[in-house]
Amino acid sequence: MMNRLRYYYLTVLCCLPLTALAEHFEGVVRDAHSRVPLPKVEILSHQGKVLTQTDSIGRFELEQKAEQLEIIVFLQGYAQKKVVIKTGGVHDISLSPLGKSLSTLTVTAVRERRGNNAFTYSTNEVKGIATLTGETDVMRYMQVLPGVAQGMEGGMGFYVRGGGNGNNRVELDGVTISAPTHLFGLFSTFHADIVDKSTFQMGGISAASGDLLSSLLKIETPKPNLERYQFSASLSPLMVGASLQGYLVKHKLSFQLTGRSALLRPEYLLAKKIAGAENVSGDFDPQVQDGYAKLFWAIHPKHSLEMMLYGSHDKLKYEPEIDEDVTSNSIHLGWDNSVAKLQWNYQPTLGMRLVTTAYSSKFTSIQEQREFTIRGLSGGMGLGSEKHE
Repeated sequence: MMNRLRYYYLTVLCCLPLTALAEHFEGVVRDAHSRVPLPKVEILSHQGKVLTQTDSIGRFELEQKAEQLEIIVFLQGYAQKKVVIKTGGVHDISLSPLGKSLSTLTVTAVRERRGNNAFTYSTNEVKGIATLTGETDVMRYMQVLPGVAQGMEGGMGFYVRGGGNGNNRVELDGVTISAPTHLFGLFSTFHADIVDKSTFQMGGISAASGDLLSSLLKIETPKPNLERYQFSASLSPLMVGASLQGYLVKHKLSFQLTGRSALLRPEYLLAKKIAGAENVSGDFDPQVQDGYAKLFWAIHPKHSLEMMLYGSHDKLKYEPEIDEDVTSNSIHLGWDNSVAKLQWNYQPTLGMRLVTTAYSSKFTSIQEQREFTIRGLSGGMGLGSEKHE
């Protein structure tokens, strides 16, 4: 019995020096900027082993067999830090957040699904809709909306809630475009690169847009790029087009040029050559073009100036071969849009914007028919119209 007690006391005495070697370390981890204590911060050894973590008030405690200890302090979203801590005090450790704080940022939704019978959409949302030309056409989108009926199959005509096609209006940057389609409505006169966003309204139309009964399509053009150059080109069975934008003075003055032209005339001449000129009577001359130019000048962070030119041209002309023994008719149809606009923008505060606009808009159309008989030109009829704003 006595031997067992001696063995027990000897074992306890051997363990006492080992217990005395374990030292106590403690500290607090804070945010370097706000000085707020950080919870759940991992305290690791220099080999990467997790020793402990901070509590809800940012404090940590640990026991190690050393008088000083090299630790790694880590928290997601902060720069990790190596620290040497010693016994005999509470260590105050600061961690710096990663990255920098951002200045005021305005976030604008790409699309507002619906509000007050208004649909806002971008060109990206129209790319999946099939068109005759194979190009993105912003005027196709409203034909798939509820309450809208399509006119001629494949055409751009549409009827809103029983109203007539003439009760719809299309505006480009607030300017009315009287004939917004080419070739009797096969596709619109707006190149996809000149469209920033479009808003289609069925009701709730302001008096500034006139006494409309059915709908209003408002197309807004983008600001030309002030930092780099961009070029795009398009080719379809009917049209060829190109667009170029960039800066004249970086961060100050920029421009955009866009144009399209129909391939119908060269395609007709090629088909006539293949078929043989003797097998095709008369001459058919279809012309379809549209163009757009914009200049943007950032005068001051609160002041900017925009100048815009837009035009579209359609002409369909057929001249028959004159035969003294046969009566024939020539036909000439045409319509043109032209717009010039100057706009000054002033933004005194983040929530206020003042816009002053001056513009000139002109629309012309012509219809002409002439009749040729065995005695030569016997008569004809012409009808033209012109509209200025």
